[in-house]
Amino acid sequence: MLRISTFLLLATMSTWAYALSVSMVVQNETCTYANGSVFAGVSGGVPPYTYLWGGGETTDGLTGLGPGTYTVTVTDFVGTQVSDQATVISENHAALMGITHAYCPGQNYHDFFIPVYDSSLGDLGPWSSSIGSIAEVPPPAAPGNLYIDLGTMAPDQSYSLTYWDVNGCQGTMTGIAGAPITSWPSFAVVDIQGSCANVGNGQVTFTSSPDVGTDTYYVLRPESGGDMDYINTFGIVAPDVFSFYALPPGNYWLRHRLGFTYSLIQGGDCSSDSILVTIPNLGPTCGSITGSTYMDYNSDCIDTEANASNVVVEIQPGPIYTTSGGGYSVVVPNGNYTMTTSGAAIAQSCPASATVNGNSVTSNIGHQPTIPLDVAIGLASGPARPGFQLFYNMIVQNLSSSASGATTTTFTFDPTVSFISAWPSGSVAGNTITWNQPSLDIFQEREYRIWLQVPPDVGLIGTVIPASAEVSTANTDGDLANNTTNAAITVTGSYDPNDKTAYTSTRASNSLYFINEDEWIDYVIRFQNTGTDTAFNVVVTDTLPSTLDPATISLVTASHANTWSLQGQGTLKFIFPNILLPDSNVNEPLSHGLISFRIRPKQPVLPGTTIENIANIYFDFNPPVITEPSVLVAEFSTGVHEIADPEVILLPNPARDAFEIRGLGQDLLGVTLLSIDGRTVRSFANANGDRRFMVGGIPSGAYLVELTLRNGTATRLPLIIEHH
Repeated sequence: MLRISTFLLLATMSTWAYALSVSMVVQNETCTYANGSVFAGVSGGVPPYTYLWGGGETTDGLTGLGPGTYTVTVTDFVGTQVSDQATVISENHAALMGITHAYCPGQNYHDFFIPVYDSSLGDLGPWSSSIGSIAEVPPPAAPGNLYIDLGTMAPDQSYSLTYWDVNGCQGTMTGIAGAPITSWPSFAVVDIQGSCANVGNGQVTFTSSPDVGTDTYYVLRPESGGDMDYINTFGIVAPDVFSFYALPPGNYWLRHRLGFTYSLIQGGDCSSDSILVTIPNLGPTCGSITGSTYMDYNSDCIDTEANASNVVVEIQPGPIYTTSGGGYSVVVPNGNYTMTTSGAAIAQSCPASATVNGNSVTSNIGHQPTIPLDVAIGLASGPARPGFQLFYNMIVQNLSSSASGATTTTFTFDPTVSFISAWPSGSVAGNTITWNQPSLDIFQEREYRIWLQVPPDVGLIGTVIPASAEVSTANTDGDLANNTTNAAITVTGSYDPNDKTAYTSTRASNSLYFINEDEWIDYVIRFQNTGTDTAFNVVVTDTLPSTLDPATISLVTASHANTWSLQGQGTLKFIFPNILLPDSNVNEPLSHGLISFRIRPKQPVLPGTTIENIANIYFDFNPPVITEPSVLVAEFSTGVHEIADPEVILLPNPARDAFEIRGLGQDLLGVTLLSIDGRTVRSFANANGDRRFMVGGIPSGAYLVELTLRNGTATRLPLIIEHH
């Protein structure tokens, strides 16, 4: 019974198994090195298998073979057999392809390659070739690599050569010669951070344009170092913005050179013109705080989840500010610190602190979402002039850590202007453009650009052109207040192409901040290249006044790709790398750029507080263009709002003996000079429609001029009186 059962079991197993088969895997011999091999790959049958080669070997494969035919018989567990054979031949080294690359002007063209052969054969050098000469790439670039000097080969010239190892075993190689570097990029250093004496935490951030090829890279060499003493702590901040970090104090040469291997082949002396960068020594009594900002969904205060982006980190005592797109780093004096963050739709959920004593401390900061989803839209415009194009820049941002679902974005413009184009293209119906797009990922944003035509009608000067935008999401948005936005631009004649304008939350005034009504201030910085050549890089800085709260800042929109940061006590910097902004003589519509950001005043805001802010605009290496100050005066609203004529101004301002009212197109009923707290200082008679009013005898200081019209509307404009 036992025999029968065993037979039935084996018969059943044989029935279930696939047919036994074997396939041979062959590695041919190289020349006469007896380094060929064959292996039997078995499938089907009933394992385990046994092997029997023609020479009596019982392994699954043979190695160290010369040319010949090799036969194997494979037997499975139930006795089924199958045989196969393979032939090993002797062949040359594998065929190779050279790598086309740039090389140094005035030097021979070099190429490099790795011979494909069995490494167990050891060193087969020296190598020789039918053209040129071959040598090993000098360490530490690429041990085991070879390079060939092909002499003065012309760019784009094809070549084919035969090479031999020390024993005469040959191979083939083909390639195309590259071209010598004819121009190197220009550098623009946009930020330098000093380093503590005991901790290498300095940093240099720079832009470079144009790129010269993929086999080149940036290096930073200490001024006193040798050619190989390069700093390798290098990072990409944003497209075309680069940074060397973790730098000790000292002087460094910033250079652009051939790729590391090619540089060694060329003797290490092929690089761009260097510029000297100095990392200031901040002394021994400081260190750095670095860390991540992350979403802590599981509430364990351990950074294993998604990055939290667009976060402002406030460090106390100080305050010291920095921004984080998922990570931050800041140099601070020795001491004990706490870190708090602010960001839209998220809130800090894990406490963060650091004790710095001449060292670098890591402190990661966790966050929880405050609402499931928040998508916001921002809008800003360039200038509006009769006969010229009017440009709008719009941005839709997912401020939260949840996907939005499909989005629908609309932009509605005034019928006074006509549509020219939009990027990306949308569906245009009348004076409305619609974009139906897929979901926004967490913290993702989309940019839109719209060009409209202002009619060549000088009668439009002084009129206001409104626009509005809206975004909706398939998933439920927890805050609909920021899903719509409006913009209004006054048509002007001549204008300063570089300016900074403030808009309050209520938009009730361009000169007054109403303490009991306004919440935010939206700043728009506009710039234009009015020079005679393309601007390659633009940097805009804004040292925020003490009346604004840096922790509340958020970017609304920008006309071009940029990276922005907040540093120190509140220095805001925007970098537009490789913006390639044409000059207005070549392409007036594309010579413009803009930035818009939102910020709250520092609380409490007292009546009479003057919020004044300027911007510095750097075009390449030129001195900064400094905008005229944007001035807001804080007061409590009395229900008196702006006359719908933004061209009304007081001149001169500051006034010494008298001021005039300019640009008022309606009948003036009364003029009153008020103190900042709203008390009447002087009422002016307005017989005969006077527009000039004397202020002699009134003390120097800040005042408000209240204008009342016959139709019942009124406005208040700030006036500074200065008696010399």
